[in-house]
Amino acid sequence: MVCVNVSPRVALVDEKVSIIVSGLRPQQRVTVKLWVEEGKAVFNSCGHFQADQQGQVNVSQHASLGGTYRGVDSMGLFWSLKPVPGISKRSLLRKTDVTTPLVFRLSVLDDHVPLDHFRPSTPLILATSVLERWYKHSSVKRAVVHEGSLRGTVFFPKGEGTFPAVLDMFGAAGGVTEFRAALLASRGFACFALAYLRYDDLPTSLADIDFDYFLDAVDWLASHPSVLPGGIGVVGTSKGGELAFLLGMSTDQVSGILP
Repeated sequence: MVCVNVSPRVALVDEKVSIIVSGLRPQQRVTVKLWVEEGKAVFNSCGHFQADQQGQVNVSQHASLGGTYRGVDSMGLFWSLKPVPGISKRSLLRKTDVTTPLVFRLSVLDDHVPLDHFRPSTPLILATSVLERWYKHSSVKRAVVHEGSLRGTVFFPKGEGTFPAVLDMFGAAGGVTEFRAALLASRGFACFALAYLRYDDLPTSLADIDFDYFLDAVDWLASHPSVLPGGIGVVGTSKGGELAFLLGMSTDQVSGILP
């Protein structure tokens, strides 16, 4: 009987996963396929493998001979994920609700099946498994920030602190983006996912933003009783990266920048 063992089956998104298929015929050709749906984003990937003499495929040790990646890479199925043509409405796989996991469906198929030829009813599915990948550890505390003019979400690791802290900002699309802050908190940082545009009662145009708002966010986080004294880090993407540089030049409360 063919079976697939995934370990750990429930993990944070930055943890390595072991995938081992056993019960195959020696030298049997198989395809290992990964599928995930998140809102309107639908992504998949696959690797083509040949079982060893013991009838086993270990994705961490055996080379993918084709599919969406080649070579030996324990996480190749994850980094080579691609949007499914004609199905996925989004070109980016981005987690919006960090209180729920990304749920991946893994299938082992007989023979080497090209990704664009896959149809659920045609290949012989030998084994399946489901795994969860989380941005937020279950012990992390999440709270919505609505203090004065500040808006966003703050995450704290388990315990009373104090913790090194990071201010996290994304781009001019607006809203609040939490997945990076949640993962940083899962790794021991207090993290404030700051909204500054098109969220709640915040401005809808960059022209209406006051830079003092970002200085207030730095001061608020740096003075929080659960934050380690001595300055905070700032991480930013796109417009948030530009703002991170400006904050680094504008206040000595910022001790590190990662755009």
